Amino acid sequence: IYVRCLPRDATEAEIRDFFSTRVGPVALVKFFAGNGTASVLFTDEDSAAVAIKELNQSNFNGRARLHILPHRPPGSIGPGAATMLA
Repeated sequence: IYVRCLPRDATEAEIRDFFSTRVGPVALVKFFAGNGTASVLFTDEDSAAVAIKELNQSNFNGRARLHILPHRPPGSIGPGAATMLA
């Protein structure tokens, strides 16, 4: 998943803990403190779907309201892009 609106002073450990205790096992967290975003990879796809559905707009450590999106491959511009560009 792709997470936006994280506090810039958050840590990868805090992000991992937040998602693993609420959703399920986290395989990888990559935090980009400069823009307050992170990529979070779960050990299974079902956990990612639950995170998007249940934790979007939730508070992170009482300070931030998260915006959680499905992760898209680099260069992807969204569903239907191939049809619109054809």
